[in-house]
Amino acid sequence: IILMVVGFIGILFSFSRSGYIAFLLMLIAFGVLNFSKSRLSRWILLVICVLTAAFILIPNPFMDRLSTISFDDVSIATRIDAWRVAWDAFKEQPFGYGIGSFNVMELLKNAGIQNIPHCHNIVLELLAEGGFIAVMIYTVMCWFVYFSNIKLHRSPDHDSSMLGATFLSIASGFLLFAMSDFPMSTPKGILVFMLILALSDAANDLHGLKPLKKLNKRKTLS
Repeated sequence: IILMVVGFIGILFSFSRSGYIAFLLMLIAFGVLNFSKSRLSRWILLVICVLTAAFILIPNPFMDRLSTISFDDVSIATRIDAWRVAWDAFKEQPFGYGIGSFNVMELLKNAGIQNIPHCHNIVLELLAEGGFIAVMIYTVMCWFVYFSNIKLHRSPDHDSSMLGATFLSIASGFLLFAMSDFPMSTPKGILVFMLILALSDAANDLHGLKPLKKLNKRKTLS
């Protein structure tokens, strides 16, 4: 809970509205996934901390940033135009124009959209760069994260279930943020994504249903 509050305060200084919404989704997902596994006192403390951070620790500049969410906002209007360009590019070239945001930057520039490094949507960006093949590869990677952690969350072991809920929450927040940005455009964003995959895979190897069954079998034999 303390880390949630610290993370919430930290994400405020990004001034990223999609980041705010994605972090909120992560909190909601984490709470819902652990609803039947948490004590009432934990829920009360979590609500108090989140509300305190939301209504006391948010200075006016952050609230002003949230209040600009509308179709009249330049940033949002530019994103919509960029999405349209990326979709049209995919329809013209289903296999993509080549991996690397420079190709998409050129497409956006030719369409009159200046100074934008990517189209601010991970699905459309991958469609424009690598076509449907790139999206299929990305979908498979996301599927491994979700499918394995859904099974991990359903584990009767409390710690294993909490790990599954944690990774499902992280993945959900990451994907929501990626719907209005392209976190894979920088080495840091790629490393974060690969870190999620690696930690998720390690957690399932150590705490998944198969290791749990082996442990229970050993206890039965002993």
